[in-house]
Amino acid sequence: MPYTKEQKDNKVTFTITVPAADVEAAMKEAAKHLGEHTNIPGFRPGKADYETIKQRVGEMKILEEATEPLIRTAFLQAMMAENLETVGQPYFDMVKMAPGNDMVFTAEVSLMPQITKLADPEKLSVKANDVEPTKELIEQSRRDLTLMQTKEIRATKDHALARGDKAVVSLTMK
Repeated sequence: MPYTKEQKDNKVTFTITVPAADVEAAMKEAAKHLGEHTNIPGFRPGKADYETIKQRVGEMKILEEATEPLIRTAFLQAMMAENLETVGQPYFDMVKMAPGNDMVFTAEVSLMPQITKLADPEKLSVKANDVEPTKELIEQSRRDLTLMQTKEIRATKDHALARGDKAVVSLTMK
């Protein structure tokens, strides 16, 4: 499938064109899938022809169903042809999508950063920090550990709440 590639700021943007013949073939496959999962009067599931399914659900619904596999296939082909190392999820944007025409979309993907120069380890230095804990930090850590080890005890419903108690309320508002 034809595509163009633009590289900028460690990102690659592909503009991919899926030929109309491939779109039509994918639409027929999508219509078959929709026919299996749509109740069409007078037909058993999966037995309706393309035109009947198109009349029942609409041509755009069929095209929408066919779009995801088309995009996935075309994008993977472009990525494999370029042999790129990418990071994260690609961002897709539909440029042109109409039944009977070529489908055009853009896909932007981030590239794996390239290391061009390593730092000289002899010139690197690390400043040592004071590791002596303060009394406040020790007390805060004790309080945190105490809260982590606290067990929840459920009281009866007639028990009055005191400071520090946890209340679980089931509330329905109309």
